[in-house]
Amino acid sequence: MKKIIIILLVGSIFLAGCGPDTTYDEFTKCLTASGMKFYGAFWCPYCENMKEKFSDSAKYLPYVECDPRGANAQPEQCEVNNVESYPTFIFADGSRITGETSLFELGQRTGCSQ
Repeated sequence: MKKIIIILLVGSIFLAGCGPDTTYDEFTKCLTASGMKFYGAFWCPYCENMKEKFSDSAKYLPYVECDPRGANAQPEQCEVNNVESYPTFIFADGSRITGETSLFELGQRTGCSQ
């Protein structure tokens, strides 16, 4: 009986670690609510690196695809906002960060906490 309990405990711990990583859901939703936009291109390795920092929460990012060949592309939004390199983060106050940045910096600019 003791072995069965140990096996069940180890199994449940293992399965808990296999679920989706929702660590940044609230943070990412806050970034979106703040008015921040993340402009990028599907082929951009730096954009992919930024998305990976958010893990499974990346689905909540306010991402705008700039390459017309990409899924849900909005190249006109990129042109209107003078996006010339990727990634570019534009904040509600009009300020921007171009290139990879830290989640800490995004939080500082938006008032969102991780």
